[in-house]
Amino acid sequence: MKNHIRRYKYPDTYTPISNDIYYDYDKLIAEDSLAYYKHMSSKFYKRPITNYKKAEVSTEEIKLLKAIETILEKHKTSYKIVVSPLYDQIPLEKEQLELLKRVFKPNSVYNFSGDNELTRPISNFYEQSHYRPVVANKILDSIH
Repeated sequence: MKNHIRRYKYPDTYTPISNDIYYDYDKLIAEDSLAYYKHMSSKFYKRPITNYKKAEVSTEEIKLLKAIETILEKHKTSYKIVVSPLYDQIPLEKEQLELLKRVFKPNSVYNFSGDNELTRPISNFYEQSHYRPVVANKILDSIH
């Protein structure tokens, strides 16, 4: 339906082998990044956010994470847990990160949340919800 509803200057492209989707935004940014970010300025808000609700660790959360870990171990799964970088730069709470490292293999947990080199440049994001492939590639390079 996107071809009937979303009409942009450039079409989105899809790579079936890698399952990568390249949005027309990348072509617009390459063409004129200043114009793109000026046009999108209403989609970005002031950072950092300081009035966010803390996510307390719950017994239900612990139970679910342990169930996931049991399944991963049962199937001898090689895995990495990535806490994504967010435009809003809200860091994962220390207790949440410690829980992930306690339940899963500590060296398989990667935290990119908070204020860091991936979240600082506005140019790493299309808008406040989605980071660009350059960020994904940096994450993949650093965890492999």
